[in-house]
Amino acid sequence: MLDAAINKVVRLTITGSSWQLERVLASLTYRARLDIRHDLEDSREAHRFERARNCAYYLRRQGSRVVIWRWNYVASISEANRIRTLIQSLEGRLDAYRASHIFEEATHRSTNRPRLAGMAFHAFDLGAYPTLRAST
Repeated sequence: MLDAAINKVVRLTITGSSWQLERVLASLTYRARLDIRHDLEDSREAHRFERARNCAYYLRRQGSRVVIWRWNYVASISEANRIRTLIQSLEGRLDAYRASHIFEEATHRSTNRPRLAGMAFHAFDLGAYPTLRAST
């Protein structure tokens, strides 16, 4: 499994097995995990917004791997929907540059200063994010 924080906002995780995917999705509700698995089986991709953690997710199955993009500091379902729309309008693959740009376009905030006034602090606000972690 590859797990990389691109910046304060964007995180990329690539899972190579179903148990790794379950481990990544463990913080989500049972229903959300079930819906994601169903969407991945039907259309090979899934989108979710987790209001409690202000996170938007985009998952795409590529062969036996699942590529998971996560955006922190997503303040509302409207912002999450704009992220989804921008992903769907992309020509070519989503990459780190595009993922950061999508956040900025969808939220009108920078990846360097992504937190809205009143939004709970995140460990990333204090610079606590590893840039890359790989495990088997």
